[in-house]
Amino acid sequence: VLMSSMVFAAVSIEEVKINGDIITDSTITPKIILDVERGDELNIKVKITNTVSTTETTTDLDDVQVEVVLRGIDSSTKVDDITDVFDVKPNVTYVKKLTLPLIQKIDQDGYKLRVRVSDRDNPTVEKTYELEVDTKRHDVEIRDVVLSPSTEVKAGRALLATARLRNRGEKDEDGVKVVVSIPGLG
Repeated sequence: VLMSSMVFAAVSIEEVKINGDIITDSTITPKIILDVERGDELNIKVKITNTVSTTETTTDLDDVQVEVVLRGIDSSTKVDDITDVFDVKPNVTYVKKLTLPLIQKIDQDGYKLRVRVSDRDNPTVEKTYELEVDTKRHDVEIRDVVLSPSTEVKAGRALLATARLRNRGEKDEDGVKVVVSIPGLG
């Protein structure tokens, strides 16, 4: 979102860090795309400043919030975070910490991380950042284990175990073996 020459909110997004690394917004050329892995939790720091405008007097901004969001994910779980409200004084820099969980269901693809600063009355200030969501090469997870009988087994009888697995990794897995053991019985 480009701000017009008549600036209502003088808040600017000065810097964004993901897991300690400074990232550049999508308007910078060449674009720098940050590679992240699904299942990870991104720690995001957003630095904002309420700068003095040359065209008008900058005042305190009340009830400001910073949010980070990824959209276009086919899941009921939202991938976003938002701060509590806070007041922004002129010529003061604020650093807000947010957390963005990259759920396991997110597709391996390119996404735009949108960082927004908004309050009740002024236009939203937004910058976008490019993310490439990857996955581990080998990532097999146990989804479910069903035992039969489910609560107790008589001496000398068989216990059947069924395991449901999901391959969330990049590569096909061959020769996967599931071993079920009861250490207390040897």
